[in-house]
Amino acid sequence: RGFSQHFQHSERGCVEAVMGNSAGFLPIAAAPKDGSTLASIQINDIRDAHGIIGERPDTKFTPVVLEPQRSHGGPCGPCCWTSIPAGFGAIVRRFGATVEGTEDDGTWSAGCHCFNPMNTVDFLVTKQLVIFDTPVKECKNKDSINISLDVMLVFWIEQAEIFTNTLGPERLDDMLRSSQDEVIRQLAHATPTDAVNDMRGQDCTQILEDLNEKFSKYGVKIKSFTIKSAKIADETIAQHAEDNTLYPKKTEMDIAQTTYDRQSLNNQEAQNKLAEECENARRAAEQKAELEETKAKKDTEKTVTSTDQEVKKLISDREMAVKQVVSENNLMIAKLKSQIVAEERAMRSQTEAEVAKILAEADVYEKKKMTEAQVKASQCQANGKRAMGEAEGEAASAFQAKRAFEADQQRLQILSEVVKRGMVCKIAGSQENTVGLSADNAAVTQVVSQGLEALRAKLADITVTSLAKLEQHPKQVGMSH
Repeated sequence: RGFSQHFQHSERGCVEAVMGNSAGFLPIAAAPKDGSTLASIQINDIRDAHGIIGERPDTKFTPVVLEPQRSHGGPCGPCCWTSIPAGFGAIVRRFGATVEGTEDDGTWSAGCHCFNPMNTVDFLVTKQLVIFDTPVKECKNKDSINISLDVMLVFWIEQAEIFTNTLGPERLDDMLRSSQDEVIRQLAHATPTDAVNDMRGQDCTQILEDLNEKFSKYGVKIKSFTIKSAKIADETIAQHAEDNTLYPKKTEMDIAQTTYDRQSLNNQEAQNKLAEECENARRAAEQKAELEETKAKKDTEKTVTSTDQEVKKLISDREMAVKQVVSENNLMIAKLKSQIVAEERAMRSQTEAEVAKILAEADVYEKKKMTEAQVKASQCQANGKRAMGEAEGEAASAFQAKRAFEADQQRLQILSEVVKRGMVCKIAGSQENTVGLSADNAAVTQVVSQGLEALRAKLADITVTSLAKLEQHPKQVGMSH
C-alpha cells in the first residue's frame, strides 16, 4: 500500500511536469499599476511559456521575461536535453555564470539542444512586440486646464542579456512611465485648449528618437509612440471647447448640405430631361431602323435573285467548259497513244537489230577466243611433253633399277601362276642337285631351282643398287616425284 501511494504520487508529479498545472505560473507578488504593468513571471515548466506570453496573467500584468522553474527535457527528472520555445531569447547559466548561445545577442536559439545537467534556463525574454498602454492624468495645458491623455507605446527587446542584467521588466516599467509622463506633460503644456483634440494621433517622431536614444543602452528598441486619446477633465470646459472647435465645421457642414440638396434637385431634373430625350431618341431610332430593315430586305431579295441567275449561268458555262476540256483531252490521249505505239515499234525494231548485231559480234568473239585457247592449249601441251621428255631423260638412270625390279616381279608372277595350276614339280637346292641326292631330279626342277636362286640374287643386287642410287641422287628422285 505504501508503495502504491508513492507510485501514484510520482505519476501525478510527472503528469503535472508534462502538462503544467491549471495556471501555469506562480503567484505574482508585485502590485498592478494603471494601464499595462510589465512583469517578470515565474512559470512551472519551460513548456508553459507559449501559454503565458500571449496572455495577461490576472488580467493585469504584461509578461516580458519568464523564469522557468524547470527547464530540462525529461518529465520526471534531470535530462541531457532541453527544448527552447520559439519567440524567446533564452539566457542559460551554470552556477551563476552565463553560458553563451549562438544568437547575436548571446542567447540560445529555439529548438532542441543537448543540455548539460548543470545548466539552467534562468530567463526567457520575449522577442515579440510588447504594447505598453498607460494613461497620463491631470496634465496642465497652455491655458492651465487639466487634460488627460492615453498613450500607447510599442517596443521589443533587442539585447536580452543586457536587458536582464541592467534593467529588467519592473525597472523598465518605471522608467517608461516616468519618461512618458515627462514628454507628455511637456507636450500638453505647449498645447492650447482648442488644439487638445488635435493631439490624438499627431506626429511623435522626435519623442520616439529621444526615447530610443535613452533606452538603447539597455537593449530596448521602441517602435512607435502614439497618443490614443486626449480629453479635458472638466466636462463644461470640454463641451465649450468642443463647441468652439466644431462651430466652423458645423457651419461648413450646413453649407455643404444645402449645396448637396440643390445639386440633388438639379441632378433629378437633369435625369428626367435626359430620360425624356433618350426616349424620343429611342423611338426615332426604332423608326429609322424599321425603314432601314425594309430597305435591306428589298435589297437582299434583289441580290438573291441576281445571284441565283449568275450562279445558273456560271454552272452552265462550267459544264460547257468541262465538256470541251474532256473532248480535247480525249483527242490528245488518242494522239499520244498513236505516238506511243509508233515509238514502241521503232524501239522494238531498233532493239532487235542491236540484239542481232550483239549476238553476231559475240559469236565472232567466242570463236576467236576458242581458237586462241586451242592454240594456247597446243603450245602448253607441246611444252609439257617437252618438259616430260627432258625430265624422263634426266631421271632415266634413277628409274633403271625400278624397271629391272618390275621385270623381275613379272617373272615371279609367271612362276606363281605355274604353281597355282597344280603342276607337280619338286624344287631342290643347288647342293642336292650337285650331290645327286634328289632321286626325281628332272630338267624342269633344275631349271626352276636355278631360276629361283638367280631371282633371289638379282633381287638382293637390285635392292642394294637402288639404295645407293637413291642416296647419290636425291634431287633426281625429288624431280621425278
